[in-house]
Amino acid sequence: MMSLLDDSVCLSPFAPVVSLDGLMSPEAGGDTPTFDIPDRAPDPAARLDALRAADAVHGFLAELPEKQRDLLVRLYWHGESQASVARSFGVSGAAISKSLTKVLDHGRKRLSVYRNTDLNLLLAA
Repeated sequence: MMSLLDDSVCLSPFAPVVSLDGLMSPEAGGDTPTFDIPDRAPDPAARLDALRAADAVHGFLAELPEKQRDLLVRLYWHGESQASVARSFGVSGAAISKSLTKVLDHGRKRLSVYRNTDLNLLLAA
C-alpha cells in the first residue's frame, strides 16, 4: 500500500509546486531562513475612509433631483453621450452641459473632504 508521504507519489497535477526561494531574505543568516512576505491586507483605517466616502457619494446622489441624478447615471454608468441625453430630455446639448457642470461642481464641493480617498479599497475582500 502506498502512502501519500511516499517519495514515489507525485501530486503535481493536483497540488502546484510553490517555490519559496524568491521570498527568502538575503539577511537571513544562520540555519533558519527568514521570509519577506509583503502584507497585502488593506489598511483598516483606509478602508473605513473609503466606506465613508462611498456613503457620502451615495448620500449626494440620493439628494439630487431626479433629473440631475438621471443625467449622471446615463452619462457615467450607461455611457450615453450628452447629445443622446439632450435629445431624450428634449433640451439642447448646451443645456445638458450647463446642468452637468453645475451638478459636478456641487459634488466636488460637497465631497472634497474625500478627494484623496482610494475607493478601490472597497473592492478588496
